Amino acid sequence: MIAQVCINYQDANVDKVFDYLVPPHLENSIEIGKRVYVSFGVSNRIVEGLVVGIKQTTDIEENKLKSVLAVIDKFSIVSKEQIELAFSMKNYYALNLGEALSLVIPPFVSSKQIYNICAKKHEENRNLDDDLKKLYESILKKPVSINSKIAKENKEKIVKLFLKGLLEFDLKNFDTNENTEKNLPLVEPNYNLTEEQHKALNSIISAFDEGGYRNILLFGVTGSGKTEVYIRAIQYAIEKGKSVIFMVPEISLTPQMIENVQNRIGNKVLVYHSKMKSTDRLNSWLAARNKEAVVVIGPRSAVFAPVNNLGLIIVDEEHEPSYKSEKSPRINAVEVAQMRAKINNIPIILGSATPSIEHYFYAKKGRYLLCTLKNRINKTLPEVLIVDMKKEILEGNKSIFSRLLLNEIENNLQKGEQVLLFLNRRGYSPIVICRECGYVFMCKNCSISLTYHKEGYLKCHYCGYKEEYRGVCTKCNSRYVRQYGSGTQKIEEEIKVYFKDARVLRMDSDTTSKKDATQQLLKKFREKEVDILVGTQMIAKGLHFPDLTLVGVIDADILLNMPDFRSRERTFQLLTQVAGRSGREKPGKVIIQTFNPEDYSIVFASKHDYESFYTQEMKLRKMMEYPPYSYVVNFVVVAREQHMAKRGIEHVYAILKEYENESDMKIYGPSENPIFKIENQYRYHILVKFKRAGQMISIANLIKERYNYNNASLIIDVNPLDTL
Repeated sequence: MIAQVCINYQDANVDKVFDYLVPPHLENSIEIGKRVYVSFGVSNRIVEGLVVGIKQTTDIEENKLKSVLAVIDKFSIVSKEQIELAFSMKNYYALNLGEALSLVIPPFVSSKQIYNICAKKHEENRNLDDDLKKLYESILKKPVSINSKIAKENKEKIVKLFLKGLLEFDLKNFDTNENTEKNLPLVEPNYNLTEEQHKALNSIISAFDEGGYRNILLFGVTGSGKTEVYIRAIQYAIEKGKSVIFMVPEISLTPQMIENVQNRIGNKVLVYHSKMKSTDRLNSWLAARNKEAVVVIGPRSAVFAPVNNLGLIIVDEEHEPSYKSEKSPRINAVEVAQMRAKINNIPIILGSATPSIEHYFYAKKGRYLLCTLKNRINKTLPEVLIVDMKKEILEGNKSIFSRLLLNEIENNLQKGEQVLLFLNRRGYSPIVICRECGYVFMCKNCSISLTYHKEGYLKCHYCGYKEEYRGVCTKCNSRYVRQYGSGTQKIEEEIKVYFKDARVLRMDSDTTSKKDATQQLLKKFREKEVDILVGTQMIAKGLHFPDLTLVGVIDADILLNMPDFRSRERTFQLLTQVAGRSGREKPGKVIIQTFNPEDYSIVFASKHDYESFYTQEMKLRKMMEYPPYSYVVNFVVVAREQHMAKRGIEHVYAILKEYENESDMKIYGPSENPIFKIENQYRYHILVKFKRAGQMISIANLIKERYNYNNASLIIDVNPLDTL
């Protein structure tokens, strides 16, 4: 028997598997996903490795093979399925194996506090010297913590006992039911499914019963009852003895969805995400692994939850960019969910009121099963009005707010109904300029302007750099300095001037940084302790407030002006989603303020017309050969020295040119990134379009393997959501 072992499996740079012979006495205990001790290198130092495969033969001569010395774990810390998922991610995203494994290995593995060292009863203890025998028998009577005084003082002896197969790691006893409440009273739905919901649910159930991997796009307008379809699909899967992963785009949406699902499913629902306390996350991990919970809900990291007998994956708001990791490894959790569904040969539901262009294209082509909910449940979509801010300025309005929006806010407050004001930019003012010399206050680490915050500081929203704001130009010492533009702080301040008696609350990443702050703010708004909620995109999706009947979009052009081919898609999605918060139980209205009132993304968003937007956007995508008419990889090279970054990208370009004639690809660049410097790292990039996914994967992995310029780091971003 041969074990395939990854050494230093949590090191992102590791990209190799080594074959080790499994001695007969370990054959019954070794498994994929368990850790082992092996000797490594010419020095034969003893190192820890992870078993990622087991096979019967190897190309290496047996007399040259080293043997596994000991099996460390009592149980596998990752499943065979998760290992397969890691290799799928490694291949698709051109990752190193260590990067891919780091995603599926539970975070508590590196935390020594949760492990006990336990002794296994074994005849070999008779051959121990007195010191080892004494230590072994002591641990046999009572397991010791890996952080205990005994373990630390006897480290070498303990390793010897491990190597003799007499010890193993086991988890300490934890209460695995903290995430769930027992005997919850179940709430029955107070309405029957609409005809559209029935049709969608029946299609999902048919796909489930047929078995096999299938993508199902649940395309339903805001308020059309997608959540109810999700819940009934979950109930059906549970009845069939299956587990479910239910993904949401934001942690802030998780408690609300947990409550909705738990009210109907009961105590077999748990939350799983990266912001949980380590013990809570361990409890969730154990509950999922031990089948104490059959529904796991959470954002991006929930896709890696160790559920057993997985039967269905649901991705709510599948279009959301938050599913894509902004830092290495740059995976997209929606794509990973599809990989996991394919490995398990099960259906996956992708739900959205504004599907991604690519997914809707696949649904139209018949590659996905398309289920549509075109109508709100017993309610109409809100009326949407567009205000041309150019005209407002020409007619003498110098306010951030249009006259129409101010009038509608006044009417709403008089009726005792709530208002949401949306601006996707935090802080007070995004730009500070010296009007004497024209200097723009810039981050010292990034090629981005500093944002002014009312508390008296300037902050970079890319790297977090802060400096005191003194109102003096750092270049010419002039005091003729002015802030331009508006952020959520400024909106909050100015709306209080217009409506002095209104209770105003702001919700952005500055006000929700503390634990549970998001839930406390939303609770205040839900319980009508707040009249006007000002916020960024975290308030634009998934939230349901019965008395919210007016939404004001302050600057609809922020995303529209981004130098990215998805800018119009993002604009349409965000406007449609935030508009969907209005009028969910009472007639609603939406006011969109823009300097581009004729742009098709804004016009079609105001009409709730996805089909027309899709048709127009696809014309542009086809002409420019952007996805779904191509597959895109962004190769980015970063370095602290500009010339090193430039040399690195030239190295990538030279490799790409070698394969240009063999592959149907188009190379754009090299060039400076739109944001050239972030965190003191200079950035150059090359954008490459491919006709076929296989071609893209092959070339991306070739570049990864051949890139050897050590003075600059290479980032390979497969299917990037932006190229900034």
